[in-house]
Amino acid sequence: MKELEIMDYRCIKVPVKIENFEEVVRLTIEVVSGDEILHILYKDYTEKEYDSCYMLGDFRITGYYDGEYVIYDISKGINDIDKWSKRKDNYDYF
Repeated sequence: MKELEIMDYRCIKVPVKIENFEEVVRLTIEVVSGDEILHILYKDYTEKEYDSCYMLGDFRITGYYDGEYVIYDISKGINDIDKWSKRKDNYDYF
């Protein structure tokens, strides 16, 4: 298991526990109206999504797409989880 923290637009951190991390192929962070959304792709092609906004019991009034980036991808040799984890706010990694 691996634990990460995603942030909402106010930079409030939300812990996410990723079970069976050895089965993960890719981790993508999407930022929508300042809220981070973690997308997980597994080896069996199933996907899971964690949205910081909804996990904090909030709702998003507008959905402005700010961008996305990959922090882990075994097929491309990308492992930026540690670097990404040190960010101070949700736009720090762009």
